[in-house]
Amino acid sequence: MIHIEDLINKRISGIGRCSDMVWIAIGEEIDTHDWNNNMKHKSEFEIHIQSSFRFLKDKKIIAANDDIYHSIDDDNWDTPGNNYFDTWCNKKEVEGKIIKRITTNQIGDLKIELDDYVLEIINLHTNGEAWRILSSDCNEKHYVSALKSGRATYEYQ
Repeated sequence: MIHIEDLINKRISGIGRCSDMVWIAIGEEIDTHDWNNNMKHKSEFEIHIQSSFRFLKDKKIIAANDDIYHSIDDDNWDTPGNNYFDTWCNKKEVEGKIIKRITTNQIGDLKIELDDYVLEIINLHTNGEAWRILSSDCNEKHYVSALKSGRATYEYQ
């Protein structure tokens, strides 16, 4: 079973998005099987973010979820590479950084402290999922932060 502490001392190995869901790859790249038993090359863990977030450095916001919706060339923010968040991801600023500390709170926020960066996932839901941690093992349950009546539940799904 995944435990949040499993991410401590692991490296960020990639950041990207699928539409407006952000994923963060964590740990070593390994070969594993997917749901269809096909061999895949992926990171040990991923965090999927479905809530507000921001990356901080020196107490300044350097990237945040609203950057996804600000297109560069036209109104189509969902085109890969055509928004401020994708541009920041392509700089690979936090890739290779080590997770030093992780904390959660009673309303489902997640704070990840890296070498010199901080990721804050800020839950703005009263009900529903804010983020989840997945293992590269497709048979392992996900560690999910969901809100029910405004209070966080951390459960395996």
